[in-house]
Amino acid sequence: MLQGWFGFVGSHASVWLRFGRRGLIKLLWSDEAAGVRMPTAEKIEELKEVTSERHNLLDGVFCMADGLKMMFEQHADLDEQSMCYNGSTSGHYITNLFCFSVDGRIIVATVNAPGSVHDSSLAHWGGLCTALEEVCARTGGKCCVDSAFATVGTEHLLKSAQNPTGNEDAEGILRLAQATSLRQAAEWGMCAIQSAFPRLKDKILIEENGERRVFLHLVPLLHNFRLEHVGLNQICNMCCLQWSVDASHFIHA
Repeated sequence: MLQGWFGFVGSHASVWLRFGRRGLIKLLWSDEAAGVRMPTAEKIEELKEVTSERHNLLDGVFCMADGLKMMFEQHADLDEQSMCYNGSTSGHYITNLFCFSVDGRIIVATVNAPGSVHDSSLAHWGGLCTALEEVCARTGGKCCVDSAFATVGTEHLLKSAQNPTGNEDAEGILRLAQATSLRQAAEWGMCAIQSAFPRLKDKILIEENGERRVFLHLVPLLHNFRLEHVGLNQICNMCCLQWSVDASHFIHA
């Protein structure tokens, strides 16, 4: 459109689009609706109550986290190739980790990690575990994750599992089932990201290395901004059903 209306050549359009992406990051990062930040203690208590109303055995859970792998072009350099190669899927990826609160917002995001990094390792290296440990110590809030995460000795992470190990009692089996049901909401969040930004489903080219970090940082900001102003939010509609039918909640918020 820029080229057609103003006679821009491709190189000029590329420069202005790159400038626009950087300006958009600076604008959205300070925007209250779009910012990726941990909720306040009062908000966490509200989210915990919402979760317990739907899943009575998940005491203190207010968010869920999962990893998102994006296809990456194979690199001719073996060192670069090995960093992005994931042996379990036999492909090259960029690994990202997103943590969603039960109202659908992204509250912690770690992006642009090599595909060889495991989600559990990325949670430690990217600061998710540190942030959740601080929140758990201060408010008792916990995060629901899948079986890929290491949760031994961690009070802030609650692991879900479709197949119990056999050491659980009846209540433990029900708790695992509820945790699995809640963690599914993280998959809805990933689908919302990829549906809103379908370019992420395509293979990321090596030539985009300079811009990859920029547009990956834009993804959680634009996701939160869209949820706040457009309102299409499957996680909130399922986990916070009473908010969807109670208009006074938004009127008096």
